[in-house]
Amino acid sequence: MENPKGKSPKESAVETRYLLMPHQANPQGTAFGGAIVAWIDMVAAMVAQRHCGKEVVTAVPLRHHCRHHINPGHNRSAERCALGIGLVGHK
Repeated sequence: MENPKGKSPKESAVETRYLLMPHQANPQGTAFGGAIVAWIDMVAAMVAQRHCGKEVVTAVPLRHHCRHHINPGHNRSAERCALGIGLVGHK
């Protein structure tokens, strides 16, 4: 049964962990930025699908800032909740 008021951001939150594998590292031995962006996109899709209960398409964020290097064998958690839901038109 669906909640007529919808879900709160807390109810649709997702937390997961990712392990950086050697093939995801650049020549400097840290994570390729694309690997991290893919993790962010995956978590965003899981949150959106949990929040609305339908298939979703994620949009690219405007900017990213990583505070620490991620090296192979290290893992990081990814925790997000729904901050805004909307429709975007396409041509």
